[in-house]
Amino acid sequence: MEYIQQYGWMILLILICAEGLLLGCVYVFRRDYIGELWIPAILLGVSAIFWGMSGMFSSNDSGPRLIPRLYIVILVSLNLAVLGQIAWKKISIDVQAVRYKALLKPVGIFIAYIILIDIVGYFVSTFLFLITIMYSLSYRNHIAIWLTASGWLCVSYAVFYKVLYIQLPLGIIYEKFWG
Repeated sequence: MEYIQQYGWMILLILICAEGLLLGCVYVFRRDYIGELWIPAILLGVSAIFWGMSGMFSSNDSGPRLIPRLYIVILVSLNLAVLGQIAWKKISIDVQAVRYKALLKPVGIFIAYIILIDIVGYFVSTFLFLITIMYSLSYRNHIAIWLTASGWLCVSYAVFYKVLYIQLPLGIIYEKFWG
């Protein structure tokens, strides 16, 4: 893990160069595949940006830098797997069937979630985000929705506060009235 923290930016740079080479080869030899590769390619580029941004956090072993970088490594791994499956023709994404307007709703909910974290804190905003996103994605099992949101909060509290001793944002409202 220390190796990834120290040389992670270099690893991501190599992965992005490899991705660019792969996209270039696909563009030259198989232009019909280029539409399927743009989403994983964009997510890999965003991962590199987030990796650089996470460098601003303190570098304690279980500090604030650990969790974002763990998520970034998972995101990069999954996107490389998707790119590999597309390259070896194991999956095919129907780009024409993607409804771009349908993507705006979850993106808007996610932006609202990011804004709400600063206002009402991690726990309240995450609870509302999980319920809203599941409901907006047409999942209607209300018991499962509420249990998932509640369970995630309990796991987050246990892992971050009790195990890793990481302070999650409590929000402006909490700090104003109880802080």
